[in-house]
Amino acid sequence: KAFTEEEKFKRIRDDYQWQYNGIVEIFAVLLPEKFDLELFELIELFYNKNEDKRNKEWERNHTFEAFTRILLDSLKWRDISCINEEKITDWLVDKGRIDNNEWLYALTELSATPNHPFNSDRLHGILMKQTMPKRDSFWQEYLKYYNGHDDNNLAFPLRRLIDWAWSQNISSNADNETTRLVAQTLVWVLASSHISLRDQTTKALVNLLEQQSETLITILKSFEKVDDLYISERLYAVAYGCILRTKEDRSVAVIAQYVYDIIFKENNPPTHILLRDYARNTIEYAIYKNIELELDLDLIRPPYNSKMPNLPQCEDDVKEFHLDYESPDFKKNQDRK
Repeated sequence: KAFTEEEKFKRIRDDYQWQYNGIVEIFAVLLPEKFDLELFELIELFYNKNEDKRNKEWERNHTFEAFTRILLDSLKWRDISCINEEKITDWLVDKGRIDNNEWLYALTELSATPNHPFNSDRLHGILMKQTMPKRDSFWQEYLKYYNGHDDNNLAFPLRRLIDWAWSQNISSNADNETTRLVAQTLVWVLASSHISLRDQTTKALVNLLEQQSETLITILKSFEKVDDLYISERLYAVAYGCILRTKEDRSVAVIAQYVYDIIFKENNPPTHILLRDYARNTIEYAIYKNIELELDLDLIRPPYNSKMPNLPQCEDDVKEFHLDYESPDFKKNQDRK
């Protein structure tokens, strides 16, 4: 009623994108907190003004896009108890006019906030349920363009997380839940094909988790079923780094026992050579430290029970994979624009 009848609200409504944009952003925070009402539930009042059908449709889509961005930005300012996850998710799925990168940007920005419905656990759930090819189709692009700084030299959320995890004494000072959330997000960065970014993230994870063995085990468990060996390999590199740097013998025991139970106990370790080597050396360090473990030493040392992959047996098998790089169809299908 106020938005339709009171003059000051009508002025805000009619010029929400320019002069009153900041006020509308405040509404996106206050309306849910005071009235359990999302700004987008009033959206028709903001765009239903143009009588021209073509312009009206453009204005409608433009307003939906603008309101979705305002919504995402509001999530970091609100009282968490006033965030209706179901209502917001329905809007994002049905009417949110944003691309994947904007959505992922919001999730990584919120990822370190405990108890927030759109924190790292939400991001983890989204990425984990995708197959690697499907996930890489959008996640790799985000990692490529949003791992550094913007044009004003301000760090993107992923870069802030990496820098925070690399802070001095952070593993001893950060609380367990914040550490878990940040680490969980950073592990997904290990999927990147950008070697420097993977190396930075690996080292940051070791620095963050080195004195928090229980959190490390929680992270390892949450990625047990991940279908990306790029991630698994570096996770066990992180475990190896943590066991070398932890100050507690108990932590050495916890890490080494977990790695043995998951990688070697069934006498069928992964065929990934680096992953297997990180895992073996993690346990060898515990043995060197005379830490008591429940294990069969023969199972962690080669030769292993691995089978060679199925390789092409003849030239005709190889020809099945031939690509005609000069054909128009190939160039069309591989277009990266």
